[in-house]
Amino acid sequence: MENALVGTSDRIVAFEKRHNLKLSGLSIEGVYVLSSDAAPPAVPGRPTHEEGILKNAVEHVRRSSIDDVFILVPWSDEGRIARCGSAFMTVPARVHLGPEPVLDRFSALEVECNGGVSTFSVARGPLQLTEVISKRILDVLVASVALIALSPVLIATAIAIRLDSPGPVLFRQRRNGFNQDTFEILKFRSMKVTESGESARQATRNDDRITKVGRFIRRTSIDELPQLINVLLGTMSIVGPRPHPTNLDKKFEPKIALYARRHNVKPGITGWAQVNGCRGETDTDEKMRSRIDYDLYYIEHWSLGFDLYIMVRTLVSPRVFANAY
Repeated sequence: MENALVGTSDRIVAFEKRHNLKLSGLSIEGVYVLSSDAAPPAVPGRPTHEEGILKNAVEHVRRSSIDDVFILVPWSDEGRIARCGSAFMTVPARVHLGPEPVLDRFSALEVECNGGVSTFSVARGPLQLTEVISKRILDVLVASVALIALSPVLIATAIAIRLDSPGPVLFRQRRNGFNQDTFEILKFRSMKVTESGESARQATRNDDRITKVGRFIRRTSIDELPQLINVLLGTMSIVGPRPHPTNLDKKFEPKIALYARRHNVKPGITGWAQVNGCRGETDTDEKMRSRIDYDLYYIEHWSLGFDLYIMVRTLVSPRVFANAY
């Protein structure tokens, strides 16, 4: 794809920097810089400097068979946008109005027409009824089959936990789910303690609270299997953002933009962040921000096919277990 950029120098530089055009596969065949100052009054019979630049740009686009033209000027400059748009309407190329910097905050920007009104959709809405039903059917089928197939593993793990250390087989903890409604997550107990609430601490590498059996079931993710019951109860999904302890939500929500958006879908046993290696302790803002970025990408690009792909990756990718301890 061959492209041309037309606009003020600051907007062109910012556009190239933000979007890393080479990695995006965009080949720039022409750059036409307009003055950052307002165009001077036109003199009858004499073309302005801007008109000359646009004329040269149009001729180059026509001769070079440019596919796309990006107009990169402030949206407040309606006159310049109109002049640029009119100039390039005469050549067989797609013409794009480059985004304002504020739009870079939104990863799923789309233009929609509702009742004749064109708007920018900046965030995916909740799953539609048919999507909710299809995802729920998939969850129930997978959870039911998995519970039956893995029942010997579940029984053996329960017995091993009881023989290894005193305490309950299951660990229960309140976490925030869909729409920030709290629910009780189920896990096989892997520690000597059953901390919950505000006092709960994340497991760390070589944590002395972890039992011998607990170390094995955490590394293999067997400790997560009781959450199949959460899926059948409807408080969790097979795939979705991992639910964090409520004290972590309170800590990071004020720090990370759109953190709470991860609660717009049901939490999952596995997720896009986990299959990309985001597991383990989130002891820094950067680690949590990376996890949230993956969660937000999942929400904006959800599909049944995406869920199935993540399930397969969960079973075969070594990255899923890279930071499990």
